[in-house]
Amino acid sequence: MAYRRSHIPRFSELRKAVVRAAVPALFEAVERQAERAREEFVDRIEAQDFWSFRVVLYPESGTNLSPRWIRRKQLAGADLRTMIATGWYVSNIAVQSRKKRAATEPSMTYHVGFDHRVKARDLYGQVVVDLPLDTLAKIHENGTLGGRVPARPHWRPQLNRMRREAGSMRDEVLAEVMQAVSRRAAVRPFLMRAR
Repeated sequence: MAYRRSHIPRFSELRKAVVRAAVPALFEAVERQAERAREEFVDRIEAQDFWSFRVVLYPESGTNLSPRWIRRKQLAGADLRTMIATGWYVSNIAVQSRKKRAATEPSMTYHVGFDHRVKARDLYGQVVVDLPLDTLAKIHENGTLGGRVPARPHWRPQLNRMRREAGSMRDEVLAEVMQAVSRRAAVRPFLMRAR
């Protein structure tokens, strides 16, 4: 019987090839999922699809906005929907990414939110106080102690929705990564040898 060369791949080389293919594909897939979540969140805000936006807190206005605030918005020509007035709030909701510095393996985190340097603006587009948008979001999410700003939860309900959908999102990310790894030219020779 003639000697045949082994078809078993060298696993250290296979591991390196898979990591080179999988890591960028993983980052891209997760970023795509985050962007989808951002789009859905913005769409829900614009459609006023949160119970806290639809609840009537001020019977005289029939909305969750005070009559005084509605008059100010009207005078400024602003949108009367909750959290929409000038569009500055929703237009600054973005996918934020950050590399983890101390990680031994490539590592990146993604979240939907505001850049911490972006400031809130008034109805005329002016920055009048040094208030970051992420702080303004927390104020609207939780309300203020005196009740001057009622709680208008929209971040937590969206996060809870994303948690419920996390399993299917993970499956989609895994499928995208596996597809990218199998298409990667550097991995194919190992897959062919294993057959």
